[in-house]
Amino acid sequence: MALELKAALALVGLEVRERVCIAVREGVVEAVGSWASCGPRPLGGEWLAVLPQPANMHVHSADRAFPEYGVDLRLEEAVEPPRGLKHRLLERLARAELVEAIAGAYG
Repeated sequence: MALELKAALALVGLEVRERVCIAVREGVVEAVGSWASCGPRPLGGEWLAVLPQPANMHVHSADRAFPEYGVDLRLEEAVEPPRGLKHRLLERLARAELVEAIAGAYG
């Protein structure tokens, strides 16, 4: 069964929505609907505002695999594509290591 959150305000994508019901299962949003779509026992109400986790890790999530590398380098040497240290390190990671690093950044 999904957990339902009844929120007066919610940031959904880049849109602020009012009076929504958000269904969440195992930490994943399954649905966003109106308050009327909530079941009999949702959490929240007029006082609840829901925002996504503040993260901008679109590029940096895999850095968790090598967090301290390149701290003594100039920015260009550390990250400039395609031969910056970061790019060379990412190329060497096995797919499983890359997935583990990205998942760990969000977990």
